[in-house]
Amino acid sequence: MIRLHRTDDHGWFVETNRADHNHPLAENCGEKMQWNSHKRIDQATKDTVRYLRENNASLSKVHCILGSMHQSGDKLPFPKKSLCTICQQIAFSQKDDDIKKTIDLFRSMRAADPDFAFRFDLDPEGRIKNLIWTSGRSRRQYTCFGDVVVFDTTYTTNLYKMPFGLFVGVNNHFQTVIYAGILMSEETIEGFNWAYTEFVSLMGGKAPLTMLTDQCRAMEVAIGMTLPNTVHRWCKWHVFRKAKEELGGIYSKKTGFKDAFNNVVNEMLTEDEFEKGWGKLVEDFGLGENSFMIRAFEARHKWAKPFFKDKYCARMTSTQRVESANHMLKTYVPRNSSMNKFVSQYNKLLKDRNEAEDSEEHKNKQCNRKESCGWPIEKHARRIYTRAVMKLFKAELERGQNFNPPKEIEAQSLYELEHSYAHLRPSWARTKFTVRVEEGQHFLCECGLFGHFGVVCAHVIRLMIHLGLNQIPDFHVLKRWTKSARDILGPSVEGPQETELSLPKSFRHNIMYVSALELVKMGDLAESKYRIVMKHITAAKKELREDETPVAPLYYSSGAEDDGEGRRATNNRAQLEGLADSGAMTSDGVLIKEPLIKRGRGRPKATRFKSFLDGGCKKTATKDKRQEGDRPEGLSKQTTFCKRCRKPGHNSSTCTVLPDGRTDPETGVLQKKPRRQNKLSAGTVSQSTMVPDSSLEISSIGLGDSGYEADDEVSIGYDGHDDGEQQEADDGDGNEQILLIIPIEVGPGDVGAGI
Repeated sequence: MIRLHRTDDHGWFVETNRADHNHPLAENCGEKMQWNSHKRIDQATKDTVRYLRENNASLSKVHCILGSMHQSGDKLPFPKKSLCTICQQIAFSQKDDDIKKTIDLFRSMRAADPDFAFRFDLDPEGRIKNLIWTSGRSRRQYTCFGDVVVFDTTYTTNLYKMPFGLFVGVNNHFQTVIYAGILMSEETIEGFNWAYTEFVSLMGGKAPLTMLTDQCRAMEVAIGMTLPNTVHRWCKWHVFRKAKEELGGIYSKKTGFKDAFNNVVNEMLTEDEFEKGWGKLVEDFGLGENSFMIRAFEARHKWAKPFFKDKYCARMTSTQRVESANHMLKTYVPRNSSMNKFVSQYNKLLKDRNEAEDSEEHKNKQCNRKESCGWPIEKHARRIYTRAVMKLFKAELERGQNFNPPKEIEAQSLYELEHSYAHLRPSWARTKFTVRVEEGQHFLCECGLFGHFGVVCAHVIRLMIHLGLNQIPDFHVLKRWTKSARDILGPSVEGPQETELSLPKSFRHNIMYVSALELVKMGDLAESKYRIVMKHITAAKKELREDETPVAPLYYSSGAEDDGEGRRATNNRAQLEGLADSGAMTSDGVLIKEPLIKRGRGRPKATRFKSFLDGGCKKTATKDKRQEGDRPEGLSKQTTFCKRCRKPGHNSSTCTVLPDGRTDPETGVLQKKPRRQNKLSAGTVSQSTMVPDSSLEISSIGLGDSGYEADDEVSIGYDGHDDGEQQEADDGDGNEQILLIIPIEVGPGDVGAGI
């Protein structure tokens, strides 16, 4: 230790010097780093750590990156524990005033994007129950490509363990576009009703034509209640993901079942063909009583190809796009993220998808390939379709060359196309297709590809070339797949004022602003023109004041209204009119609180109303035991199966089959397995002893060497039968004891022993 003092001339001198230390010395650099003097981190490093943590970098990655910045991890001027402390402080700072920060973030997003909007739903305590938001660009994308929507939820993304759902679609480049995100407190019918209603409201009231989800039963009911005109389809991957597990060895390649199964699922075009093919498949492999096959067939109208070949799905049959979006989201959002952090990171995912879309738009405009050869109809398709759609059209064009020239069955109305190599095709493959022509412009093929995809099939292309068409008819050109899919113009300034198209607020503002400037210029030309302009402006103001059309506030929760059938009633709070000017408070003074943090171990359990095909749990089975009159509207019926014998019509509690297959031959009632009795060696218990617990102190054993001696303790179980007598006795210390007289099998015979 060295003590320094100041001198009168502002110098220093050593007052005390002690060579010994009052603590043991560190023997290496690692021990030295543990002293408090080495635990301080400078502000620049703290900022770097904060930036890395905001981009979902783990603690170990942050430590490695800082080590690389110092040439080696051994040369860091602080220990890893100090770095962990800084990361904890950053996490705690993000969680403080979470709701206020989230709403302030929404306000800033609204200031940067006039078309940004969000909705929230509060419980009776004022806590956020559901929260949905969308950007202006997402709403404009929905206007162009919102005919098909895929919806799915994911877990472990936020601090409150709230499932997060994504509304996803596909654009004209076959890229995934995100329409909206929603945080839900629970996956129930009421929760999904609120989600779908608010989603359609945010998108201008336009409901999608088709919606793809997994087999969640609550989603099925909610879509039927809130979107009655929307076609609901199940994800095919979710339907068959457990096929291998449920079917066992039959699903292996050696049996031939897998190929036959895929042929029935993917190649059958009509409902009759599908049902016959399915029946033959079940019969050939002996699966008539298989629970998985029975349930899949009962729900065929939700997933089978023949039932949806004319339903537009934008060439999507699964929720793979939303699954991919969820996977990408988890690369941006850390586990147990606060709500404001979650929204901020979600915006980064949205920006990434928008950048990919802009890149493809640029390539379509600037990279136009000209070909000197090819069919005229092919050149027309190249001019109108995007590059991604053109690849698919080209594949259909090449596939159409495998068919012979069409045969005219009915004059200029019905044609038949046969495959050129029909004799080489598999037995299950169709070799003939019929195409009906209406009004010379409408081509209807029995394969149904145009109705499902929106692009003409190989059979129609072959027929068009045979008929000498140089262009694809306008009826078969879906604008959403063309390069001009986004060219949706609003009404002109001089045009009609009434339109069914929901226009973004920023577009309306620009139109009114330009119109007002034109009126100012025209009014400046002469005083008479000025009076005309002012007369019409005064009349417009009066008409606007008298207009009683309700104007929805920018931020509100519409989940409290009830339509009389309980479809929208999610809480008992009156409808909220909007937010206060600042802070996390509504305009009527209700303080908005954060959701309660759900504490739990491991992955959150799925508590939603699942389908049996989706791995139905006990809760699902219990809920499905309802009468037909109590079944919710839109819920499809599903056969219940016993978990013990895997047969329909009963459950395990009423099953009459034992695990080994034995039943009472007369009554058919389940035979209870006989209880195993404890046995002793050849000998008898000659003296009864009262014991307080389940142990028995044997005083003496006779009739041969039984292996037990005096003072040995053995446990004898009571089988629950009323074969013995029960008596109460006193052990001498005032404690009551139970005295049982039970016949015990101890050898060749039964001997009564007092216990």
